[in-house]
Amino acid sequence: MLKIYTYKNCGTCRKAKKFLDAKGIAYKEHPIRETPPPPDELSRMLEACDGKMSRLFNSSSQDYRAAGLKDLLPTLSRDEAFALLQQNGNLVKRPFLIGDDVALVGFREAEWNACKGPVLTCSVGRIDPPSVRGERIRTLSSARFRPAGSLS
Repeated sequence: MLKIYTYKNCGTCRKAKKFLDAKGIAYKEHPIRETPPPPDELSRMLEACDGKMSRLFNSSSQDYRAAGLKDLLPTLSRDEAFALLQQNGNLVKRPFLIGDDVALVGFREAEWNACKGPVLTCSVGRIDPPSVRGERIRTLSSARFRPAGSLS
């Protein structure tokens, strides 16, 4: 089942959930502030975002600005950046959607509508499908998210 990390007062998160509900896509919601994504999910999302660590951070957050992360982030190791995201869920870009065959951060309806097929994608890029990497993949039913094409 898909996991979506959201913040209850975030309008973009509400839009993303409404989108998934309208498509009949099953998901489990997690409060991003209280339970940020674990390191393995952050790692998968980072891979889906072409290794661009900045894509995992909510640069609009007051916490991001207060910590001076715009300048600090490029100097941090992966472990240090992940530790910051784990310590403060406000720093994680949201919504954060992850499942067996999908990894999306942020919500842009056109992008989410364009997703289908076995490709991990995010707002800025995609990686080779698991089948290309030699991994076994499952076909997603219409009740699940279909990465890299239209959802119907």
